[in-house]
Amino acid sequence: MTTDNINCNTGEELNIPPACLKLRERLKQRSTAFCLLLEVLPMDASAGLELSSFRRAGLFKEYFGTECWMLTTRYQPDGVENALEQIRLGRLDSARLINLYDFIQRVNRGSLKRTPPTIERNPGWTELRVQGTADLLVRDNGGKNLMYVHRDSKSSAISFINFIKNERLTRRDTYDRQGWISRTEFINPENSRTHTAVYYRPDHSVALTETYVYTDNGTPLIDTIHVHNERGDTVQRFTHRDELIAWWLLTLLRDRDTDYVLIADQVMDYQRAFIELKRQQAAYPDVRVIGVSHNCHTLDPDDVMGSRLGDNYLFLVDQRQRVDRVVTLTERQKNDILVRFGAQAHPITVIPHHFVAPDKASDKPSASAHDSSGTLSSDTTFNPAQGDGSEGGNVPPSAVAQGEGPGGGSPLPANNQGDGSEGGNLPPSAIIHVGRFHPAKNQEAALEAFKLIHEQVPEATLHFFGSGDGEQAAKDKAAELGLTDSVIFHGFASDMNPVYASATCLIQTSRHEGFPLVLQEALSFGVPCLAFDCHYGPSALIEDDHNGYLIAPGDINTLASKCTAVLRDSALRQRLSEGAQKSMERFAPAGIAEKWADLLAELLYKESRHE
Repeated sequence: MTTDNINCNTGEELNIPPACLKLRERLKQRSTAFCLLLEVLPMDASAGLELSSFRRAGLFKEYFGTECWMLTTRYQPDGVENALEQIRLGRLDSARLINLYDFIQRVNRGSLKRTPPTIERNPGWTELRVQGTADLLVRDNGGKNLMYVHRDSKSSAISFINFIKNERLTRRDTYDRQGWISRTEFINPENSRTHTAVYYRPDHSVALTETYVYTDNGTPLIDTIHVHNERGDTVQRFTHRDELIAWWLLTLLRDRDTDYVLIADQVMDYQRAFIELKRQQAAYPDVRVIGVSHNCHTLDPDDVMGSRLGDNYLFLVDQRQRVDRVVTLTERQKNDILVRFGAQAHPITVIPHHFVAPDKASDKPSASAHDSSGTLSSDTTFNPAQGDGSEGGNVPPSAVAQGEGPGGGSPLPANNQGDGSEGGNLPPSAIIHVGRFHPAKNQEAALEAFKLIHEQVPEATLHFFGSGDGEQAAKDKAAELGLTDSVIFHGFASDMNPVYASATCLIQTSRHEGFPLVLQEALSFGVPCLAFDCHYGPSALIEDDHNGYLIAPGDINTLASKCTAVLRDSALRQRLSEGAQKSMERFAPAGIAEKWADLLAELLYKESRHE
């Protein structure tokens, strides 16, 4: 047994397929940077796409001996904290981050020490603590609001300060987590809309300026973007954000001694960059682009043969873009794309998400992110060879303000509260539904089906896990159906393992899916799953009458009937549970790693085991 065959997290011996071992050796011979194009969001805002990408990064590290870079494009002064949170909760083993704004602002997060920011004070001003928060409202000696100081709910560090004149928001200073002003937004007090955003370097010099115009419905659009040198001179000018992203990405890929593999999980922001990579292909011969399709590719998921492609999926067939391979998660989606588009589509390989059985998954520690065993590095350039305040009085919270620009909003933020209930140790006959509250998840159908179930099994309960804008509408629907006492809304749960361990069955009523990690997780715990057979994921995971049931989309009566049978028949439930656990064996890490090894060997070295 060699160290190459050891799981870096658990110390257990790995069964590494020969294709993966061969790729490991090839990667040692030439510098190769694997880059995941996605965003690293806070835990309660991230979805299955982010989690699947994090897991893939862990798979590459374990089986190929390489760490992935994560390229992010959103302005996120708390991006490092988001990554550390994901590491602490066991969703992400380690991370190397390169952020667009950090690159332009020349932020090296590994070397900057934290300096607590100070706020302007005047002897005649009054500082009032906002009830239920660590925020401060600053008023002048005449009682007029001057500033609203918003602090991070976890660290109490200043996040931003709103400046107020005549009860109107005029400016917002956003602070980097290191303590310096990272961005200033200048806001039109008449409509609370940001017209200019200025981004600074740690030395306070101007790095970037963005100006905005607005559509008739108030949507902000980039007017101009200026990148500045230290003297303030404009060195790059753009009129679209995707032009800025393309310039940034191509700048990162200039090292001719490195092979680059770009795995695009969030393709939308990079399509202009992929066009430039195709146009300048001779100048970037060592770049390979893999676009991953995480969901149904058409605007109407019920009409995959006629509906228009979603903007995020134009890369599937746009031959102007550099796309060396498309990865779909299911054979069904691949076949639909090829039947409809034929040779117009880029080459497609099917690689589903892998899954680690629960008894092999690492525990989620409760220690702080800084005590986590995971590692984090953040830089502004690739290095593939790199190793690893005042009390005052109390005032009630006021209306919500947008913490991210552009967008303005009220100058005084509200205190957002959630119940935070985890929901473990569910009662008998507990049905679970897991997912964000969104029209695509179709929680209304789940409630309508449960109404029929509850009539047959009065002790049954339905438990929703997730958050989102549609949660209140679902609560109202439950009340309308007379189910208030039997439907429980738990909100977001950071650890679903206790929930799966005690659930009787899971229902999923989505209008469309990609490859639902929720189903993988539930099935691995032996939870029978019943789902609408939408495009595309459920049919790749559920084997009818073996580990659950596939239901025709919208067929609430059949969903209710099948679910009632599972609740009433313990022998059926046991048979489906045993089938559920066994069905996850085909998604074991070694087999999925082998599929990735085959694809990467083909793209990097023109090798194929199947020729």
